[in-house]
Amino acid sequence: MINLPDTTFDNNSEGIGDGWFRLMDFDFSGDVPFIRVSTYSTHYRTPSRELEKYAKWYRKYEQPDMSSEEFVEADNFTLELVDFYKRFGKPGAGK
Repeated sequence: MINLPDTTFDNNSEGIGDGWFRLMDFDFSGDVPFIRVSTYSTHYRTPSRELEKYAKWYRKYEQPDMSSEEFVEADNFTLELVDFYKRFGKPGAGK
């Protein structure tokens, strides 16, 4: 875990401008395709789950009723697309 100094929201610390964005990894190789979503900061150059104080910094402003663990997991998750092939077919099928 990366442990940065404990600071408050101001012009020199975490908050707007921290460069957080979602990365999505689409995997269609198995029987059930899925999308793996993770949160990454270009400012800190690390995923949110590896930044020790991520939940402490942001949870109170976004999801104060969640635990820190729930908050981090809500920003890093996997979506199974259970009926994708039924609805759209398998990639490459019908060629």
